[in-house]
Amino acid sequence: MSESSLDSSGMNLKLNIDLLNNPNCERWARDIMILIARKGLTFIVDGTERYPSGAGTITADASTGNTTASRLLTKEQLKCKSRDGMAKALLARHMELYYRRKYWNVETSKKMWTVLRKDQKESGAEHFHRINDDIRSLKVADFPTVIVFNNKFKSLLCDLALCDSEG
Repeated sequence: MSESSLDSSGMNLKLNIDLLNNPNCERWARDIMILIARKGLTFIVDGTERYPSGAGTITADASTGNTTASRLLTKEQLKCKSRDGMAKALLARHMELYYRRKYWNVETSKKMWTVLRKDQKESGAEHFHRINDDIRSLKVADFPTVIVFNNKFKSLLCDLALCDSEG
């Protein structure tokens, strides 16, 4: 998926981001954070911008004597909520449907990012161990030729490089 945005000098920049899937999680995370930064939403997603607190209002009904509490959002709270919604939608827009469904119901974009990254690191570790087991179980005698063995080995190494975890 291609995203266009303007840099600080007004130049139009294009960024191609593949939809999130398991093997591309590290590259996707880097690319999506570049896009989020370009949109000015980094502080929302990483949680350094806090949701502003505000006072609620209490009203009394003179005829019944009942009181009701309501919470009116301040302009700052509405702005923060709107930016969080934009960040969450931006993250979801660049995910395959499975991931969109899995992560959409979290409360905030920060929570979406945190849970997604935690799951991807765990999933990447499982993927790494499965490939490692596959490599360790390879035997030249199980393949008709050394070339077929080498191709299978090369394929497993490429899979391993795709899920290499950083950080």
